[in-house]
Amino acid sequence: MKKIGSLNLFMIALCVLIIIVAMYLFLRGDQRHAIFIGLWVPTILAFAIFIKQIFNGGK
Repeated sequence: MKKIGSLNLFMIALCVLIIIVAMYLFLRGDQRHAIFIGLWVPTILAFAIFIKQIFNGGK
């Protein structure tokens, strides 16, 4: 767990939660909102990777 880091663990948990909410909306019949919310996951992960690259000096 120490190797992952608390911020990375939080980001993963947040993305899993967003996926669950999107799946719930999709199965409930609200496909447009589910797809919109589901598109947040790659955006959040890409932003997290970008921030990590900045703090690590581009390594």
